[in-house]
Amino acid sequence: MGHTGGFAGKPGARSLVQAQGLRTPSGSAQIKHVRYTFTSPAGSKANVETMRKAFTDKQLATHISFEIFTPEGKLIVITDKQQLDAQRWLYE
Repeated sequence: MGHTGGFAGKPGARSLVQAQGLRTPSGSAQIKHVRYTFTSPAGSKANVETMRKAFTDKQLATHISFEIFTPEGKLIVITDKQQLDAQRWLYE
């Protein structure tokens, strides 16, 4: 099992989402999906490799997505590696 590091001091994605889900503090519900939001293009660029690793982790890939803002200010939801790779500006 690989490890997906945290974003900007946040816990790693793997610690937030496990294959069987994560219980809320009250135990009344199960978290099945985590969506990280990067509010700046610079933050997205700085974390692009960590996002790629999340999508290649078989246990994590279907339980995580990312909201990123393009340099033009457009909000895009990324749900897989192909969508991430299509954002060429992240790799410039």
